[in-house]
Amino acid sequence: MKYGIVYLVRGDAAEYHQNLVKSAGLKFGEMKVLDRNVPVHVTLKFNFFIDDIGQVEEVVKKVTMESKPEKIRFGDFKEFNGIAAVSKNELSEGSLDIQKRLIDGLKAIGVEIHSRDLDYKPHSTLILGSTKEKFKLIWKYLNSLEKPIFDLKFDNITILRKPKDAWEIHKVFEIK
Repeated sequence: MKYGIVYLVRGDAAEYHQNLVKSAGLKFGEMKVLDRNVPVHVTLKFNFFIDDIGQVEEVVKKVTMESKPEKIRFGDFKEFNGIAAVSKNELSEGSLDIQKRLIDGLKAIGVEIHSRDLDYKPHSTLILGSTKEKFKLIWKYLNSLEKPIFDLKFDNITILRKPKDAWEIHKVFEIK
């Protein structure tokens, strides 16, 4: 099955993100972004396939038990490859250390590690443009909006799974 490991964004920041995706998707006819129906998150480990998630759960559990809540700043926008708008997220050194320990633990059990996992750039995808021309219009619209900044606690590591067409939460591990 296909999995991803994320920090699950909750509360006002998640609501703002969902509303922004919906309004921009409808305004510019980008229904694909609405159909994705992915929980608002910051990716910690990019997608991978595995038959038995048990060892991965053990690694995530160990990392969360050895961690304390850290800081993450969620907000502002940046453009990616001329077709995607993402939320710029700033992770504290402690948050970045959690992500690194997670990747190291997954690598130790043989999970495929991508270059993007190692050259980590925390972000949350807002909207994709179906063409570069359409994306320019979306980007102009996004830049006209007020961009609230949310100071959040990095207090969970969540495993997402994609059994068919939609992502769903498999398990949330709280950092206490």
